[in-house]
Amino acid sequence: MSSTEDEASFDPASIGGHYVAYADSLRAFLFGLLRNRDLANEALQATFGIAVQKGAEVNAASIRSWLFQVAYNEAMGIRRREGIESRNLERLSWISRKRSETPEEDLVRRESVRRVRDAMRELPTEQLQVVQLRIY
Repeated sequence: MSSTEDEASFDPASIGGHYVAYADSLRAFLFGLLRNRDLANEALQATFGIAVQKGAEVNAASIRSWLFQVAYNEAMGIRRREGIESRNLERLSWISRKRSETPEEDLVRRESVRRVRDAMRELPTEQLQVVQLRIY
């Protein structure tokens, strides 16, 4: 790749213009898919990261649909990751239930798992990543 092609792959003015034009609708779209503001913002950031890398390869007339497709792919990747984490928490919960002696203990453990999940959803992205790395 020549240096002129490298320069063409990143045009801050056009990426900034696309961000201004499409960020709000992309964020709403991503929130609808992920139902979590922080995850939607994470996917939006990843979408524009890809736009910086590959946006020059896209026809200007189809940039909006391309951005939405990239955003959708990013959201699905996050949902897959979240699904894996949810299944892991369910497994941990199942192990706890298997060891419990009474229905009351089962209820307390399930409530604890639910509270941990809810608390994890409220963490900022950076802190959530630290917790996830520590757990998994």
